[in-house]
Amino acid sequence: MVGRRSGDAFGEVPSTVYGTVRVRMLWAMLFVLLYGALPAQTVVIDTLRAVQPWGQQEEYTFPSVRLPQDPAVSDSINRHLSIAFLGVDPHTSGKDPLSELWGEPGSSGVPRINSLHWTCERYAPGALTIHLVGEACGANCEGFDVHFTYDLYTGAALDLDGMFSKTGLVVAQGVLARRWQQRLALRIDQLKAERAALGVSPETVTYQDEAIGMFEECVGMNAQRSAPIADFFPTPDGLRFITARCSHHVDQELDDLFPLAIDLSREEVAPLLRLAAQEALGW
Repeated sequence: MVGRRSGDAFGEVPSTVYGTVRVRMLWAMLFVLLYGALPAQTVVIDTLRAVQPWGQQEEYTFPSVRLPQDPAVSDSINRHLSIAFLGVDPHTSGKDPLSELWGEPGSSGVPRINSLHWTCERYAPGALTIHLVGEACGANCEGFDVHFTYDLYTGAALDLDGMFSKTGLVVAQGVLARRWQQRLALRIDQLKAERAALGVSPETVTYQDEAIGMFEECVGMNAQRSAPIADFFPTPDGLRFITARCSHHVDQELDDLFPLAIDLSREEVAPLLRLAAQEALGW
C-alpha cells in the first residue's frame, strides 16, 4: 500500500473542494439515518460458453451476472460489459455477442481474443468487480488485464465518472499524478546511478540510456495532465489504480515499472466518492 507522502495532502486543493466534501458527508450521514444500510444483493454468476467455429475451435467462456431479485440490474450490468469489452450491444446487434471473442477469420488465423480468463470479486455487499485477463490480437498480440466494477443496487458501472464526484475526481487525479511522477522520477534516478557505476557493459549502458529516455519522455508528455490511468478497481482497503505503460509495443522490455500500481486508502478516497458509490462499497 502506498502511504500518504509529503506533497500529497489534500489541503493543497482549493478550500471550496473541502467545503463541498463536508456538505456531501453530511448528506451521506443523513441518508443512512433516514434509510439505513441497504441489504446485500444475492448474485449468481453464470458461465456462458461458445466454441470458435474456425481455426482451433477453442471453447470460450464469459461471465453473465444474474440477480434473481432484480433482473433489470442484471440486464444493465451484462449489457454494459458486452458493449465495453466485446464492442457489441446485445439489445441491437442481432447476433451472439460472444462471436466477437474470435471475430472473423483473417489471414493470420489468430482469433481477436487469443486467450481469456476471468474471475468475479466482491469486496462489498453492493459492488461486483469482473476481472478479465488474456491476450488480444490485431496487428500485434498483447496481453490485457482489466476490471469492470458495478453497483449491484442500480446496475451502474462504477468507472471514474460513476465512482467519483466531479470535485473528488479532480482531487484524486492530482494525488495520483504526483505519486506517478514521483515513482518515475525515482526510477530515472536509479537508472542514472546504475549507468554511472564502474564496470557496466556497453550493452547495459545502451539499455539504460533508452529506458531513461523513455521514462523522461513519458513524464514530459503528461507533465500538465493527470496520470495516465489504464485501470482501477476496489480492494479491501481502498482503490488501486494501474497506470498506462510508458513503452510502445516494440520496446516493452524497457518499461520495468509496468504494471505500476498506486493505492489510495479508504480513508483518503471515501470523501471523494459519489454517495451511491459510497453506499455500494459500504464506505
